[in-house]
Amino acid sequence: ENGVVFHCNDSSRGLRLDISATLCPHSGVAVLKSKLMNDASSECIVDWMSAPAVPVPQHLSQYLQFSGRWCAEFAIDRRTVPTGLVKVENRRGRTSHEAFPGTIMLSPTTDEESGPCFGVHLGWSGNHRMVLERLTTGECQLQMGVLHLSREGRLQAGESMETPEIFIAQSDNGLNAMSQQFHSYIRHSILKFPDPQKP
Repeated sequence: ENGVVFHCNDSSRGLRLDISATLCPHSGVAVLKSKLMNDASSECIVDWMSAPAVPVPQHLSQYLQFSGRWCAEFAIDRRTVPTGLVKVENRRGRTSHEAFPGTIMLSPTTDEESGPCFGVHLGWSGNHRMVLERLTTGECQLQMGVLHLSREGRLQAGESMETPEIFIAQSDNGLNAMSQQFHSYIRHSILKFPDPQKP
């Protein structure tokens, strides 16, 4: 309901990949994830498994990176996406201020109340990696997923591996409208208060 699943099959390697995408009709937030299944008779080593890659429109040529430390959390660094690869990793085993598992893509003129943008958040509180890549032809893509350390990505015969969900909110009316989409999704689909009217 409100979604689609793409089934991909590599018969020569004995691997299957399911890519699922749903859209919350209440908030407009898209939720995507991937699941890899090893149908082969031997072990498979997964070096990197991203949630579904997100294509980035060329006019969104900037991104927000968040960093910080205790008492100085969520410092915003607005950067232009360079040609090549940007990689941000967290190796602390938990979510940290140094490497927040998310970013916001935006145009040079986007501000709080106007302009196009979309935010992507990885629903994961452990080691993670974000890869942002712009080719020389201008195409750009964003990947997010769990950062497996040495030998953690072992997939035995018959086993499967699933990525955390990524949450995407899009706005043509600035960062505030995008934030409101995320807030609406959290209140409607994640927080389960017994009485939502209580403070």
